[in-house]
Amino acid sequence: MPQDMTCPTCKHTFPVTEARHAFTVACPGCDTTLTAEFKKRTGPIPAGEPPYELAVIKGAPPSGLDLFTERPKMRHQMNDDRSRRGGSALVPMLSGGIGLIVVLAGLGLTGWFLFTQIDMTETSSSSSTSSGNNPKGGNNPKGGGNNPGGNQPKATTFDLKPAAGKLPTISAPNLKGDSVIDLQGKVGAVAVGGGGRYIILHQPDNGRLMLFDASTMQTSVVEADRGNILLAGGASRFAVLAPPPVNVLRVYALPNMAKIFEEQFPADGIRSIAMGSRTNGPLLAVNIWGDPVLVEVSGNSLKEITAARKLEGDKIHSALRASPDGTAFASFDDPRHQSSVRLLTESGKTWKLTRLTHTPFPGVDGNFYGNGAVYNRSGQPQNFGGVGAGSGSWYVPSISNKDYFLKVVPTTIGSGVKAKKTIAVTIHTNKNASTPVANAQALNTGGVEFDGFAPWDRIDVVLDQHLFLIPEAKLLVILSANKDKLYIRKVLP
Repeated sequence: MPQDMTCPTCKHTFPVTEARHAFTVACPGCDTTLTAEFKKRTGPIPAGEPPYELAVIKGAPPSGLDLFTERPKMRHQMNDDRSRRGGSALVPMLSGGIGLIVVLAGLGLTGWFLFTQIDMTETSSSSSTSSGNNPKGGNNPKGGGNNPGGNQPKATTFDLKPAAGKLPTISAPNLKGDSVIDLQGKVGAVAVGGGGRYIILHQPDNGRLMLFDASTMQTSVVEADRGNILLAGGASRFAVLAPPPVNVLRVYALPNMAKIFEEQFPADGIRSIAMGSRTNGPLLAVNIWGDPVLVEVSGNSLKEITAARKLEGDKIHSALRASPDGTAFASFDDPRHQSSVRLLTESGKTWKLTRLTHTPFPGVDGNFYGNGAVYNRSGQPQNFGGVGAGSGSWYVPSISNKDYFLKVVPTTIGSGVKAKKTIAVTIHTNKNASTPVANAQALNTGGVEFDGFAPWDRIDVVLDQHLFLIPEAKLLVILSANKDKLYIRKVLP
């Protein structure tokens, strides 16, 4: 049964047929070599979803290794063994060899036992430091590995405690009319920082990081990695994960974008990262196998919370969003149409996984917004009104305020050959999706700022990465569909 596969390089989507093993395929859009594997889902399968998940990475797997399962491929070795079974003369030789190996192993084990029973510790008081205080043991995250101190058991539980960050004040800029900022290049990754005051953008072709300040209407630029980086914003800092093979996490300050530190990330194959825009971490990453990797980034170095890699049951999807308060993470597969969402929260010092439907965008109010519905963290509908889950009309929360949200409805203006597919955007508050805010400025349905937004189920327009409602600044900031312009609209009095 074929499934749609999306190229991580050019975002071209094309069908591939299910297979039992990982295989390589060339993207018809950009000719990039890709490796794909169909992995059987665990647990109940929601209606309408295929029984297999499709994992995709760039490049071909190394020779002799299954890249998705990390199991050596033994097919050729097994065939060679079968071909030798017919030689009866080999039987005595093999028997003798096995006997010799057993004898040598026994001698080695005896020597090891005798050697390890010799007391090698020094009696001097200056040498009485235990392994727990040894800088190469438990107190150094780089020295202890997964078992700090050597003799301590590996942690199986963790606390998800977001690091507090000082939030900047958001005020309305002196903007008399609408404004357009030409970004002088196409944007790739986008993140929100400063509790909603800052929009952080990366240009992969130019190798530039840009910051838009909603209160001053100013943009700042610093040099950065080229290529498709990953980006996550926090209260007073943000993080950039450089693309492979570099795999270095660089942490910058807000709003001056001065580098605080950079460090090798503790896991490979990372597909997405996120942290709360009102916190300074921790930062959550997801790898190509659907495993969570949680790291602290609030200090001057990176520290992994290793116990957070343990996730029972389902894996998580390859796209992430963090709630602004940093206490919940939504992972999803398709934020443009019928999104399957898996919500990660911490409960009893372990991960709790909750399934949501169609609602991948976390709001400041703690709810999750999306395709025709709003749900809380328990998966209960919040009755905002409107037309219902999966309807094609989307709700997008404000990035700074718990009361405001956008309603986005695909529509067509004109008729015949002059018909134009576009979107109608209205501003709402107080959980009322039926009636727009009375004193809000009407947005131009079909305006040039919305060109290319509809139908978004066939193009790369993820609404929460393009529409940024900032009520304190009285602004709606719109990143154009082709990601080369910012349209700033004053929408509240």
